[in-house]
Amino acid sequence: MRAAACGGRARPALLHDEPGAGHAGNLPEAGRVRAWAALLLAGFASCGAWADEAGEPFGLDKPLPETPQLSASPSPVVEEGPASWYGLAFHGRRTASGERFDMKAFTAAHPWLPFGTRVLVRNPRNGRSIVVRINDRGPHVAGRIIDLSHAAAQALGLLGVGTRSVVLTLAQELPPRRRGQQQGRP
Repeated sequence: MRAAACGGRARPALLHDEPGAGHAGNLPEAGRVRAWAALLLAGFASCGAWADEAGEPFGLDKPLPETPQLSASPSPVVEEGPASWYGLAFHGRRTASGERFDMKAFTAAHPWLPFGTRVLVRNPRNGRSIVVRINDRGPHVAGRIIDLSHAAAQALGLLGVGTRSVVLTLAQELPPRRRGQQQGRP
């Protein structure tokens, strides 16, 4: 152990602290952080993430590409797959939209539909259907397409089974996309 230059605290000698260990070893900590940040930025800039299909970079004079819009007429099926539900453990907690979760409201968590979107959820096994409002992100389990509130799951007959296949249909037209706003499937 040897005393460090900053604060006089003892710390183990590292390879890059040894004399003659190279330029990076002689840089102060802040300089090394800046050097790594510059390398990372150079790497990101060279990967083409800021270019269109033709390889042309986006600029102030070139608009960003449009995200696909879902057509709302005639009520397209958005997804089909397993739904799950959540309730008491999350009741009163903040959702991703910022509002408090109410397990007695007809709300749901969806990974990419905009907050406030109303979705018709249909249980094809028993024919029941309800309209829920998207106010959270989820489900956080692979393969599931929507997390329903306790009340919504109860109305669809999902409480005893845990998960069940459902069909999601838009119950409203999606709001128009504003410049810079993310909407649609990622």
